[in-house]
Amino acid sequence: NNSTPKKKFNPFRFLKNKNSLFYYFIFLLGVGVAFFAASLFTNYFTTPFTGDYNTQEYAFYLNLYDDYWHFFKTGSFRLYDTNTYLGANNIGSNSFYSLTDPFFFIVIFFPRSFMGQAMAISTIIRMSLSGLAFYGYLRYLKVSDRSARLAGLAYAYCGWTTWYLWFNNFTENALTFVLMLWGVERILKDKKPWLLMGAIFLAGLTNFFFLICFIMMAFIYAMFRYFQGLFEHTAK
Repeated sequence: NNSTPKKKFNPFRFLKNKNSLFYYFIFLLGVGVAFFAASLFTNYFTTPFTGDYNTQEYAFYLNLYDDYWHFFKTGSFRLYDTNTYLGANNIGSNSFYSLTDPFFFIVIFFPRSFMGQAMAISTIIRMSLSGLAFYGYLRYLKVSDRSARLAGLAYAYCGWTTWYLWFNNFTENALTFVLMLWGVERILKDKKPWLLMGAIFLAGLTNFFFLICFIMMAFIYAMFRYFQGLFEHTAK
């Protein structure tokens, strides 16, 4: 019998590859810890930014945390929340912030008393994911691996994201934006709409305000890339 034995499928083979995306993501997380080290190691592993982070975002997270745990325990979700100012429509008021944001659920698994630490960990994860997505986007555009990794790092901790850390629910929009651009490229080159559809859906869950902005920008980007490709094809 000269048949070659089949190799067993190993789902953890990426652990043996130091250049895998897994280790790149771990690297981005490590940079995030170093980036916030001054605050993390002097403020009990929290990032108490000024502005809305302390005056609004932290309180909103606590309130939504309580609402969701009330729902998990009782099966009843508060549609009208008396903890928001003098009382407000919970869905209408908080969907702008984190009510349907998938990244909010990172903090759900922490004790309520560790909310500050959970928000810091969530911030680092979201920034690292945006860097990972930017890396994938650039590699799809055939940028070299080395340049894409450096650019992913720069994008993850860029000035825009860093400036808006005080507005906590802006951070994940750096991820949804680059996913939309990547999705446009997949449609133009491969005629596959799934990534763009997923990015739009994710943007709608995280923040409906940015959903509108990003769709307009994605359309402008798509037109630019389409006519750029048309011009290059004609020039050849």
